[in-house]
Amino acid sequence: KGNVAFKRAALLRRTTAGKQYLSEAKSYYIQAIQQLGLARADAANLALTCALHSNLAAVYLQEVPPRWTEAKAATDIALTIDPQHVKARFRRAQALLQDNREGLSEEALREALCDLEAVQKLEPANKQVREEVNRVTGRIQRLESKRIVPSSKEILQKHIATSLLERGGDCLESFGYVWGQSETLVHVFVPARGVRMSKNAEVECEIQSRKLAVKLFGNDGQTVMEIDSLLHKPVQPDESSWQLEEGGLVLHIELAKNKFEDEHWERVWQGHPCTMAPTAQEQKQLQKVAQAACRADAEEEKPRIDEEKLRRWKEALPGIDVQWGDTSIESIRQGFCD
Repeated sequence: KGNVAFKRAALLRRTTAGKQYLSEAKSYYIQAIQQLGLARADAANLALTCALHSNLAAVYLQEVPPRWTEAKAATDIALTIDPQHVKARFRRAQALLQDNREGLSEEALREALCDLEAVQKLEPANKQVREEVNRVTGRIQRLESKRIVPSSKEILQKHIATSLLERGGDCLESFGYVWGQSETLVHVFVPARGVRMSKNAEVECEIQSRKLAVKLFGNDGQTVMEIDSLLHKPVQPDESSWQLEEGGLVLHIELAKNKFEDEHWERVWQGHPCTMAPTAQEQKQLQKVAQAACRADAEEEKPRIDEEKLRRWKEALPGIDVQWGDTSIESIRQGFCD
């Protein structure tokens, strides 16, 4: 009776009648399980109990909204009786995947994949199972790829615009950061070290008017990078900020320059390497010189055409189309030879 009601519910899914049939199927399965609980635990009764719990899980999966927890609990009981029960394995995977919703934990995905791979071994020709295995494997691989942290140099090359590094310096090897500056801001970029950063755990940053403290932590909670020192020049803390970018791969610190100081910074922290980059004024002058040189090249005087000489050649060589070019005797002779 339970199986008949379940099939009717599947045919009339999401209708009032379908919900009624699904409720009947659940009731029949529960009653049968209760009756078997009083019977002798022989092989036949255990096999039937396993099948009933698997079918009850199918009902929970079909309910609106689906009851994922109850479905998994029912399949757990079924698989305790028979770990090779294909339908129970597949339905437990469905309960863990919850219609493939986003945001599932990696643990749930791996548990589901374990069940699906077990089913695939038992039924290698099952196309539906094969597609589910591929789908879940892909989701796990994407999660794993997000955890992979490239080298510091790779992070900087791929994720930091070179325009933000103008008039700055590369202190990556010595202190773990690179920097650049505009007329109003100093940009400091600190790449992740072995683990993506989050504001809650892996990074600390404190900006004061004359001091900047940065601290990064590794997977084990140990400090992997720390700078706590005086700045090259005072900044405006209220106008300065820091944020994590590229999914925690980059710590980006923006220091607002003090408008009462000379705008050019030679370094970020006192005692760190000095940049050889020009000041903003020097850079503008260099740009003007380069633009002037380009214009001079473009306006370079073109060779003048001797119209009188060209006219005489045309008169001396009637019937030959003489154009301006190399009108030397040797070139004319070569033309006749050709």
